[in-house]
Amino acid sequence: MYLIKFRRKTVTEIHQELNRTRAWVYKWLERAESGGKGGIFDKSKEPHHKPGKINKELEIVSTVESRKKLVTRG
Repeated sequence: MYLIKFRRKTVTEIHQELNRTRAWVYKWLERAESGGKGGIFDKSKEPHHKPGKINKELEIVSTVESRKKLVTRG
């Protein structure tokens, strides 16, 4: 965005200078315009919802129980 606004460079000039595709330049321009300063960082690829994920408390209880079983067998 800086290169386009202040240096008056075209998308073509930028993509050639950075050795990236025009689509890549447009992606970052869109992010900068829509998200402000925070929009220029890579976004997490982690899903927003994880229906199969185990509740953290249940996971801890299950782990403790499993370890107790292993200790009593040992």
